[in-house]
Amino acid sequence: MTGLLRACGFSLGTHHQVLDAPGEHNAMGHFENAGALMLNQLVLHTAGGNWIRVPEMEQIMRAGVEYEGYFKGFERAFNGDIFKDPRTMITWPLWEKYCASLDRAVLCLRHPRAVTQSLNRRHNLPEQVGLSLWYTYNLRFIEAVKRVHVSVVDYDQLCAYPREVLTALLTDLSYPCLASVVEKVSHDFVRRGLNHTPFDESMLDGLPEPVVVLYSQVKSAALCGMACI
Repeated sequence: MTGLLRACGFSLGTHHQVLDAPGEHNAMGHFENAGALMLNQLVLHTAGGNWIRVPEMEQIMRAGVEYEGYFKGFERAFNGDIFKDPRTMITWPLWEKYCASLDRAVLCLRHPRAVTQSLNRRHNLPEQVGLSLWYTYNLRFIEAVKRVHVSVVDYDQLCAYPREVLTALLTDLSYPCLASVVEKVSHDFVRRGLNHTPFDESMLDGLPEPVVVLYSQVKSAALCGMACI
C-alpha cells in the first residue's frame, strides 16, 4: 500500500531511512520508516514486550511518557507525506497524543488467514499466535483512534480492482493524481504479481468468532466496496 501511494506521488520523506530494499518475502521492499520503527520498538521494549508479545495499553502509555520528546522530535524532523511501521497500530495513542500534525491514517485490512500464513512463513509462528496478533493489532488501533480520519482499504479488493480502489483512496485522502498515473500504478501492481491469492468469506470458517466479527466490521468500512463490482 505504501509503495502504491509513493508511486502516485506521496513522499516518504528524506530525513529518516526508508526500508525499501527487496527482501526474501517482499520483492518490492517494506517501505517502513526506520525512525518510526525504532521509536515503536523502544516504547514496546520499555513496556516489557515487543511486536509479538504485545504489552497492555496501560503499560505502553506509561512507557510512552518517557519518549514524548522522541515523538515530537520525529514530528519536527519528518519531511514527507506518509510513513509506515505496522507497530504504530499498537502504539497509536502515543502518536496521536504527541504528534499534533498527524491527521490521517490508512488502514490496509488483510484477511486473518493471509496474516497467519505470512507470519508462519516469515517467523514460524503458529496459526493461533498469528490470529491473536491480527486481532490485537486491529482492535487496538480501532479503539485508539480519536481525532484523525481513517481510510480503510480492503487488500483483497485492492488486488481485484486496483484502479478503482486506488482512485477511491486518493479521493478520500483529497490527493490529486492524474488518471493516467493511477492507471499505470495499478497496471504495475498487477504485473509485478503483488496481487496475491485473494481470500473470500468462505475462508472465515473455523476462525474464532471475535476475529470474524472484527474482520467483518472493518471490511464494511472499506473504501469502494460494492461499487467496484
